[in-house]
Amino acid sequence: MSGWVKTVGLRTAPTYEVRFLGASGQSLDTRSIAAITSKGTYSHVSRDLLATDIPAASAMVRVEIRLEQVSSGTAFFEDLLVEPIP
Repeated sequence: MSGWVKTVGLRTAPTYEVRFLGASGQSLDTRSIAAITSKGTYSHVSRDLLATDIPAASAMVRVEIRLEQVSSGTAFFEDLLVEPIP
């Protein structure tokens, strides 16, 4: 998982994560990338997931962007990517 994040005026870092879902859409688990407060420039964040990080019953993934407990500021996300690595 990887992506570019830029923040302006944030004290709390935004995150994005991949949620693993079963065949009927039930949530099985999540894996997060903690973004940083970059103060106006884009920063690259990434995390490799091992096969052991992925629940065996996974049928789908959903990318979620989270910005919690913020009274002001902006977060920009670019080129979010979830890809298999051979």
